[in-house]
Amino acid sequence: MVDEGSASAIFENYQEKIGGKTGTAQIGNNVTDNALFVAFAPFDDPEIAIAVVIEHGVKGANAAYVARDIFDKYFEKNEIMPNNNTIGELIR
Repeated sequence: MVDEGSASAIFENYQEKIGGKTGTAQIGNNVTDNALFVAFAPFDDPEIAIAVVIEHGVKGANAAYVARDIFDKYFEKNEIMPNNNTIGELIR
């Protein structure tokens, strides 16, 4: 659950509780760092896990915005269509 940290404001008042961790991968002198974010949701009973890496993304919080967009689509789809798929089946 994101209660504090660099992604907390991004998921503040979000529809689901998210567990996540930002990261910044330093790649050398005079080169912009890579941004990383891994997350899962819902926090108490996970259904989805996401890992985002943005080359030269500067900081992990930037990758958290991408993850939020993915979570938005995932939870929007689940509201429209019940989850009747089996493990390994693609949802269209």
